[in-house]
Amino acid sequence: AAPAHGVAGVSWAPSRRMTKVRALAAAQTARTWSEWGGAESALRARGEDDGEGNGGAVREDGVCWVVEDSAAGGVTPPADALKPKLPKSARRPEAPSAASKTEPSADSLAIAGLVPLSTVDWPGKLAAVVFLQGCPLACPYCQNEAILDPKVPGAVPWSQVEALLARRAGLLDGVVLTGGEALRQAGVADAARRVREMGFGVGLHTAGAYPRALAKTLPYTDWVGIDVKATRGNYEAVAGRSGAGERAWESLSIILAHPEVDHEVRLTVYPDGPGDGFEVAARAREMGVRIFALQQARDLGTPDGFSATRPGWDDQVRSLARDIETLDFERFIFRGDS
Repeated sequence: AAPAHGVAGVSWAPSRRMTKVRALAAAQTARTWSEWGGAESALRARGEDDGEGNGGAVREDGVCWVVEDSAAGGVTPPADALKPKLPKSARRPEAPSAASKTEPSADSLAIAGLVPLSTVDWPGKLAAVVFLQGCPLACPYCQNEAILDPKVPGAVPWSQVEALLARRAGLLDGVVLTGGEALRQAGVADAARRVREMGFGVGLHTAGAYPRALAKTLPYTDWVGIDVKATRGNYEAVAGRSGAGERAWESLSIILAHPEVDHEVRLTVYPDGPGDGFEVAARAREMGVRIFALQQARDLGTPDGFSATRPGWDDQVRSLARDIETLDFERFIFRGDS
């Protein structure tokens, strides 16, 4: 059955098959029905009419319902839907020539879900989002627990992604490759290359767990959102894996060595965390990070036993945000719980 929205002006015609994908980036970034509906209105104003319910995806409280049946109905945005200023097309700098025949293909990707439209997974862009199965980390606040197991087969073939993009040329700015950990799968570089060849920008979400794979993918990438979870000494306590800190900070260095690729560095804090948020931000600033986001963990979709709250925690996080703001990043974003 379709989710109960309880929102005036929103209708949902359920499909025969749905895949429920919990989206980490979705849950940690504020979403509103007016924001979602406004983006849909914008697409329709630009001539979108592909017979798939004007997008085929509903976002509610960080949960994405991904429609897999082309006969499904869609969403009518609420009456107060905003009509945001449409973003410019994604920057598409020159990329290296096509991958060799021995490079793993995008067709090999295990894809857990496909969201045809997002307004927030790539700031300022209208993007489709591809959720890739599997992640090597075990963060206590992870809201994508359902797609962490690398042994679970994919639910969406890569051909379906390319078919979506073929229908939406000129309507979407790009594609965000996320997870799980997107770089865990060897075919991701080829996927980015093929998206570029179709005329779309490429965004990437990563926790920096695979520096070499990151280096191979960056030439086909326009923007990276990288999670840096702690200082090196505290990393294992957060990520649950030895060596994760060295790899994440190395990955950040690789990104910063490519100034042609835009970035956003993200730190998520939670009550039982190491409490080193300011040190993480200060180190990032010293390295040359331009855009930094502080994110307050939420309970939605997290493993059993995790709690995102405790008495006085909201005040502590707001105080941390004020301290980080003094570091004078080019842009600082605070994504709090309220």
